[in-house]
Amino acid sequence: MTETKEEVVVRKITREELRVHNVVGNGAGKKDDLWVLVNGKVYDMSKFYRNHPGGPDIIEEWAGKDGTKVFNDAGHPKNSKKEMETYLIGEYVEPR
Repeated sequence: MTETKEEVVVRKITREELRVHNVVGNGAGKKDDLWVLVNGKVYDMSKFYRNHPGGPDIIEEWAGKDGTKVFNDAGHPKNSKKEMETYLIGEYVEPR
């Protein structure tokens, strides 16, 4: 029996695209749109940030930016890092 691997297409996200996803919704038609770059991957934290154990402010502050250092310095447990993968939307590509 031969196993086949499904090829996963990873979306490539540029700095220009990342930086516009830093919007905190106001409940009046404006939706939360918060993407954060961590370790070369981009995560859509829009549905999670209000439940972040450290408070929403840190995600709001780093939305649209590279939060790698802050994330790594926070000492997140392994289960947090695993849960984060559910919010993965793409891979960051450096500008040329």
